[in-house]
Amino acid sequence: MKNRDYYRLLINKEPIELKANSKWERDLQIDQTSLKPIFSRVKSVCKDNKLREFYFKLLHRLVVTKKELFLFGKAEDTKRLYCEMNDSIIHTFHSCNWSQFFFLEVIKWFNKENVTSFSLSPTELIFWYGS
Repeated sequence: MKNRDYYRLLINKEPIELKANSKWERDLQIDQTSLKPIFSRVKSVCKDNKLREFYFKLLHRLVVTKKELFLFGKAEDTKRLYCEMNDSIIHTFHSCNWSQFFFLEVIKWFNKENVTSFSLSPTELIFWYGS
């Protein structure tokens, strides 16, 4: 958010369009009507403040990946350690084979421990919310 937008919001209380919505819509092919309840449930997603904070940052695309570290001059490249692909929020939480394998193993473990057949779509995995 640019400074003038921030000041305009404080002074005039004009709503500012969230760019995260349109980016999620573009990257995951989700319509705005599906995203609205996802953004409105940040306070009720869980009781733990750290998890709520992470969920808020993920929704608003504020989670720092190697892509951002490179842009800020804190990393030498944007490549992920495990897969050597360029890092981004979408890659880390949606399209990375290593991340998908990790999440599948966690779900497999959960199902075995709880004798369930729990599964998640990519949208449910990222947003903890069904489409």
